[in-house]
Amino acid sequence: MNLNLAIIENELCRERLEVTGELPWLEESYRAPEAFWQALKQTQDAFFPWPGKSTPFENYDFFHDIVVRNQRNSWPAFRWYDPVLGWQQIAYSELGTLVNRKAGAWTRLGIQPGQKLCIIYAVGVEYAVSLLAA
Repeated sequence: MNLNLAIIENELCRERLEVTGELPWLEESYRAPEAFWQALKQTQDAFFPWPGKSTPFENYDFFHDIVVRNQRNSWPAFRWYDPVLGWQQIAYSELGTLVNRKAGAWTRLGIQPGQKLCIIYAVGVEYAVSLLAA
């Protein structure tokens, strides 16, 4: 499977919410999910001097693969649409700081690695930070 990240990013980074029509890459992700995610990982790994730690459908290290590998990247790490403020974004370095702060707070509360957490937030920065810190 050959993925074009530029097309996927363009379709995901719209300046406003709009119906885009058919999304062949999204349809493929439903039709052959394991092949799609393996191809996406290989495509992403090609951008970095070292491979990601996650193995699709087996184990995941999202903090490393999303935050650590992109610390020097100037692109936004996370974008979300706020109905009042419009599009908002956060840089990878700021996201890393927030994730480390959240993980430290949980450690001080006695939460240990491997423990189960229930994370309930609306989609936004706090949700992404909590998922990466978990």
